Amino acid sequence: MRPLVLGLVLASILAFAACSEDGSGATGTTSAEAGAPDSASPTSDGSSPTDASTSDSPSGPSTTALEADINGVKRALDRAQFGTEKDDAGADRVYIEAHSGGDPACPDPDGGAGPSPARTLIVSTVPRGKPGDTFTKDDGIAVTLLDFTGDQIPTDPPFAKASAVKVTLVAVETSSVDLDLDATFPEGTVKGRIHAEYCASMSR
Repeated sequence: MRPLVLGLVLASILAFAACSEDGSGATGTTSAEAGAPDSASPTSDGSSPTDASTSDSPSGPSTTALEADINGVKRALDRAQFGTEKDDAGADRVYIEAHSGGDPACPDPDGGAGPSPARTLIVSTVPRGKPGDTFTKDDGIAVTLLDFTGDQIPTDPPFAKASAVKVTLVAVETSSVDLDLDATFPEGTVKGRIHAEYCASMSR
């Protein structure tokens, strides 16, 4: 369970970052608009939505393997979770958090204690499309890296916002999402594969 202080830090930093983000409600022109099923609302017991899968499973083992190369310092992020959200037009989007370390359990909405991650990458408003669909910042995607150790981002507040983003969907299941990420920051890059497991507590 993540501690309450991490939730407060994330909320305050994301609120600050959102002030400078343009076009967060934009929608892409891809096969995601050509009949891709909507995601269902999370169940009350915290299980995955019950809508049918929107993709084939990716070949090989599904893992998160991201490398953050920021200010000349390389660090790995190796686990991820996601929830569902709506954009300004009411379309289904995916909200993802990838972490380095920390509690692997779904976030506790009551702020239960648990180890905090060293760093977190937030990928928000990803359209719920089909395998092969590619999206960028023009489609409303925002990527933010938060460094809680200060070894990559020694500034205060300790976050960096991507200036360019490319997301390619690999699989979109009811309980997991796989995608390839290529994000460019003024301070460096974050690239690799994300395999995110569904968390009802992250949906909104």
